[in-house]
Amino acid sequence: WGTLAVVGAGSLTYAARLKQNKSLKAEDVNDLTEVEKLTAEDLKAHGVTLYRYLTCPFCGKVKAFLDHYQIPYTCIEVDPLMKSQMKGLGYSKVPFMKVHTSDKEKDLHLADSYEIVSVLGRKMGAANDTEATTTWRKWASEEFIRYLTLNLNRTLSDAWNSAAYIDVADEIPAFNKFMSKAVGAPVMYLIVQHLITRPKLMKLGFDGGDERAALYTEMNKWIDTAVCDKPFYGGKTPNSADLDVYGVLNAIRGFPLYKDVLQNTNAKEWIGRMDKACGREPFQL
Repeated sequence: WGTLAVVGAGSLTYAARLKQNKSLKAEDVNDLTEVEKLTAEDLKAHGVTLYRYLTCPFCGKVKAFLDHYQIPYTCIEVDPLMKSQMKGLGYSKVPFMKVHTSDKEKDLHLADSYEIVSVLGRKMGAANDTEATTTWRKWASEEFIRYLTLNLNRTLSDAWNSAAYIDVADEIPAFNKFMSKAVGAPVMYLIVQHLITRPKLMKLGFDGGDERAALYTEMNKWIDTAVCDKPFYGGKTPNSADLDVYGVLNAIRGFPLYKDVLQNTNAKEWIGRMDKACGREPFQL
């Protein structure tokens, strides 16, 4: 009963957080007018600070963008239980970014992965998204991410192992780490398998069967339909859709699932090219 009580309390806390998150609007904190005045040289000279969860796929998209454009950045790992690192920022969802400027007393704020990549992409000279690129970016955020999440949380044991990423975050207290796993893992399992993720995917066409096979199918759809015979979807260089899909995948790079994807889909060569484009060492199978 004690375990059920903890999970129940965790579920209520998660529900309250979801409600709070829905009330948080990126446009309320984004300093778009000021950021638009910056140049690529400004971004490279002063860098940014990224508030994230290590395995958050939305945060992964932003990190892939920063790596590709070689914008200096510092990552702050946010405690998913207390979010103490984000107190005073006026916003508590990740990813969240402080854009540093020549005025050391004034940082500019950006939130929402799609907005961050789009706004800073213009600063770095990236082409505006075509309608097709926007469609693939939407697919990455609304479908591909959910298939990854479904596979990371197939069982309670999987959910615990997924939550255990927090063990490497030295700045988060040990008790908070334990509670994030003890409460977060079963709650995440329930959310993914029964309450939100699986039901949403089934509305999008998932038949409710083999999660892993469905993930492989989605990965191959990107490679065979979008990338095709080009080095990248963007052509000779990655565009925003390439960076989004790659960033989502890199959020699971430390998990066995990542190796499964490379071994069972057509993505290996594209991922290798993306690794090089983003300054990462090739993944060793």
